[in-house]
Amino acid sequence: MYGVHEFKVFCNDLALVYNDLMEPGTFELREGKLLTCTNSSNNDDFNSIDYSGILLYSKHHNVGKTKTMVGASISIIALSCHLLTFCLVPTLRNFPGYNLVSLCLALLLGYSLFLIIQIPEVLGVFCIICGVLQLYFLLTVYFCMNVMAFDVWRTFKMATTKLIICSHNKKRNHFIIYSIYSWGMPLIITVLSVVIDNTEGAPSWIKPNFGRWDICCITNSIAINVFYTVPAVTLLLANVVFCFMSAFIIRNNTMMNVSDQQKQTARLNFILYVRLVLMMGVTWLIGTIANVCKERILWIILDLVNSLQGLFIFLLFTCSRKVFKHVGEKISIRSSKSSSSDNIVYI
Repeated sequence: MYGVHEFKVFCNDLALVYNDLMEPGTFELREGKLLTCTNSSNNDDFNSIDYSGILLYSKHHNVGKTKTMVGASISIIALSCHLLTFCLVPTLRNFPGYNLVSLCLALLLGYSLFLIIQIPEVLGVFCIICGVLQLYFLLTVYFCMNVMAFDVWRTFKMATTKLIICSHNKKRNHFIIYSIYSWGMPLIITVLSVVIDNTEGAPSWIKPNFGRWDICCITNSIAINVFYTVPAVTLLLANVVFCFMSAFIIRNNTMMNVSDQQKQTARLNFILYVRLVLMMGVTWLIGTIANVCKERILWIILDLVNSLQGLFIFLLFTCSRKVFKHVGEKISIRSSKSSSSDNIVYI
């Protein structure tokens, strides 16, 4: 039984209970409360409110949607500021910086698509395309994180065996390979989901059902697990393994073949990446607890954390000493030029 604040009934006789979309005949309204005829958690077809990355509301669902859209808008602005800062501050344009930009770009596009699918006029084929693209970009975020984790571990591993001396061309080749992996693997998964969704005779339990009930994203819980949850969790676990292996190298102080400055840079990149992993991990943890406990406050917290991930990235990676130092130097140079021009005496 659910109270009045725990569910919403739509005009098409569907009911939304937390993150489960229930079909007519599976629930009953009695004295202002909703009674389920079947356990909604076992219902295969529902609207997943979140991909544990960006919240995905039905455009008919208004509870919490406004604050989530505001949070997503803030994240879009923050991510855009990071990309702009990356272009303006030369010290950010290093190899890890390019990997982070790839992640930010995918997350920015994912947030943008989230806002687009909230528009009531977004229906039909365009709605399905937006849902498919959002799945693709959200998967890309996790693959980009996997690339960053691998690169951090690889840097430490190389430091234990040989000098870290990479030419510009070699770094560029590495980035191309990383990009093919981080953007290509999600493409394969997404294309596979679309093919299955449009294949006659494919088992209904695995069909994503993009666009059903005017919900642009996947509306089949099993398909969400197959095409999103399993890849994302697998990548997160792999990232944790890379983090532990990197931490093991740091703890044993086996980086003997690099300078102190290179060690400091590698350790700083490791710390920043651990923060990013923790941010994503906390999101999954809150989402798991919310699914188990069905507490409304947990969903509110999850909404806020998910919608503000772009802001967190901006605060962690953009608001750094090197950026502030660069801005300070630019301001001091302009001030000195201005004072010099003021001291010119015209005859």
